Amino acid sequence: MRGRRHRTATDAVVAAWPAAARRQRFGGPRSEWGQRLALAVHSAVQAGLPAGLA
Repeated sequence: MRGRRHRTATDAVVAAWPAAARRQRFGGPRSEWGQRLALAVHSAVQAGLPAGLA
């Protein structure tokens, strides 16, 4: 792991939101939208793993 940097779950997230829409706070995986995003990513990763690794 020498030379690698450790990141948090939110480091790779960019949220695009229409300017006219109601604003939402993003507070990481424990917020309303952060939890939705985290669950979606988790499901997608599990679906992409070979059988027996999920």
